[in-house]
Amino acid sequence: IRHIQKSKVRERYAQHYALFEAGYELPLDLDGEEPLVRLERGLRGLPERCREAVLLRLREDLSNTEIAQRMQITKKTVEVYM
Repeated sequence: IRHIQKSKVRERYAQHYALFEAGYELPLDLDGEEPLVRLERGLRGLPERCREAVLLRLREDLSNTEIAQRMQITKKTVEVYM
């Protein structure tokens, strides 16, 4: 059961990461929705701590080490979030 749960979590992160990457590659208007709107919608679907780490990267351009120190978590956890 734990393996299935981990697989589902990995799938969700992969989907969110794909959306994150797509935010930089989309044209300004895709089906009437701007890339930043799509990115924000995708970020809302992330777990709170993961979203916090991603926002630190986007807003403050922090490294994984800096994010780990700021959030008081390990660098490896930050890498998983990204």
